[in-house]
Amino acid sequence: MYAGEDFLSCTPNEIRVLSYNFDDAFADTDVITSAAWTSAVAADSLTQDPTAANRIGNPTGNTGHIASATFSQGVLGCHYLIKCVATAASGQKAEFESYILCTERT
Repeated sequence: MYAGEDFLSCTPNEIRVLSYNFDDAFADTDVITSAAWTSAVAADSLTQDPTAANRIGNPTGNTGHIASATFSQGVLGCHYLIKCVATAASGQKAEFESYILCTERT
């Protein structure tokens, strides 16, 4: 499910922690126990990145309803699709996706 907004753009040398807030997906008392992250080139990207799957790292931690992972060193001009499937203690799963564009800041 689209998370409702995209991540702020990144630069090619940037390493950044990305997070999704699953408050609307899980009960208040349920917490995230695991999260699986993926990154890929978005269908509308004019620039390709054959190693797009390697841009997202292992989860950096899950706190309550927030899942986080590191995105690093994207290819200039590439538009990435970032997905996260979070599993809560109850066994319930939820998936969010958003986009991030790798660009030079002026």
